[in-house]
Amino acid sequence: QRQHRQRVAGDDLRYVIDVGGTRPPRMHWVRVGPAGDRPTGYSDGQDVGGAAARADYRLSWGNRLQEGKPCTLSRPASAAFPDNGGRLLTDGYVGIASFWNLQDIRLAGKKNEKRVGELAVWSPGEPVVATIDLGEARTAGGARVCAVGPNHDILFPQTMEVEVSADGKTFTPAGSAGWEDCFFPPIDEMRWEGEDSPVYDDLPAGGIIDNRFPILFDRPRAARYVRFTLTPQPGKGIGLWELEVYDRVTRTEGGERIQLPTPEGK
Repeated sequence: QRQHRQRVAGDDLRYVIDVGGTRPPRMHWVRVGPAGDRPTGYSDGQDVGGAAARADYRLSWGNRLQEGKPCTLSRPASAAFPDNGGRLLTDGYVGIASFWNLQDIRLAGKKNEKRVGELAVWSPGEPVVATIDLGEARTAGGARVCAVGPNHDILFPQTMEVEVSADGKTFTPAGSAGWEDCFFPPIDEMRWEGEDSPVYDDLPAGGIIDNRFPILFDRPRAARYVRFTLTPQPGKGIGLWELEVYDRVTRTEGGERIQLPTPEGK
């Protein structure tokens, strides 16, 4: 945590706090009181400037393990966007859901016939727990949660936790992500050009209304069962179009240079 102290010189004072960093800031409190002789400025003595730095890294993904595997869910999705018995989330279809008219997405009523991609939506409430059975013990190095946050009713999960198990009974934490991670994707990830549109300015993530959240495991894990616990933001639903499990994920720091792909084996 960092603090900033400003002496109020008049009733028209306006000042800017530079936070920098690699995540959006959280303001914990603002206190007003007698100035005394305490020093002003930043608690660590550093002004980091007015722009947050985008994380400079790349991710290399291995083979997907979840495709076609059964997925057990703690509660069903909405009738308007059903989960197809859990099969939708592991069908291997990872095409981005349509952005158009998602602002009118509804949770109740009959199945929504308008095609918006392979999308399942859960109403507000308890966390959605999805357990994928890989069929046999496999080495897993990471996962990815493909989610949408198109309007004020459907937002990215507050937290996304992944656990692994050999027997489906005892699970061990493997990695996690938070919704704010959408602001700092890999440097080579293409973003939708509409994310700067003022249409979405009032949403928590702005125009980032579709995102694949990477969850890198602290180390390769032997797992037959992979459990995702997706906690909705308070009073909000969540929309998903795939839960992925990979045998390996490699993170490489740095490298904004544009280059052609290297032929396999060279």
